[in-house]
Amino acid sequence: MLFSGQTAELHFLMRPGGPAGLAEGPHTLVDDLAMVKQTRLVAVPRIFNRAHDGLNAKNNEEGGLVKKLFDMGVDAGIERRKLRRQEWTSLVNTI
Repeated sequence: MLFSGQTAELHFLMRPGGPAGLAEGPHTLVDDLAMVKQTRLVAVPRIFNRAHDGLNAKNNEEGGLVKKLFDMGVDAGIERRKLRRQEWTSLVNTI
């Protein structure tokens, strides 16, 4: 059976009983993500980049602990990707 990207996405989310949310539009994406509070997100890279940019801009305005934790999380993800490319694992990955 062949699936289009959207059909596969809907089955991925709904088959196990999960909800699905649709963004109002590209200009409201960050606000829509905050409202839905999803645990899974299937999207094209542009969506992830836009969400990251929106969160990063908000954290840069507010600063403080939230910004520090966000930056640490991004750095940890980058480091984990580097280790995976070199076929190494991180300590977190082995626990």
